[in-house]
Amino acid sequence: MTAAELALWLVPLAGALGAVTRFLLDWYVSVRGVLWANLAGSFLAGAATALLGRGSLHATDVMASGSVLGPAVLPAALIVLVGFTTALTTFSTVSVRSAEQVLDRQWGAAMRMWLTHLGGGLAAAVAGALVAWCLSGVTGLAT
Repeated sequence: MTAAELALWLVPLAGALGAVTRFLLDWYVSVRGVLWANLAGSFLAGAATALLGRGSLHATDVMASGSVLGPAVLPAALIVLVGFTTALTTFSTVSVRSAEQVLDRQWGAAMRMWLTHLGGGLAAAVAGALVAWCLSGVTGLAT
């Protein structure tokens, strides 16, 4: 089995794991569960993106430029990024919940929810990238 064929199996399995993780977070942590899922997914997406290298995330571009940690990390980072984190994060749930708040005329709560998820997600993605760069020994964050 080639690496590409293996990835075709691992991406949906990682997606299933991400969806189950999100469901469990939402079930056991309630309203904050979706926030934790989005923050964790954003952190992992930032880390995976950092490991893939700066610039284009298209697999052929990353393979041509080389991954920060070498060719063994590329498939794992893509599987985490494409499979697990996309299933873990759920901004559609944030949309539905904030729409319910808007319909209940809770404008401030809807705006706070979006600012928390988007701002927190951005901060988590940057933190994930910084942690990945530090752990991988990359020096000089500016290109």
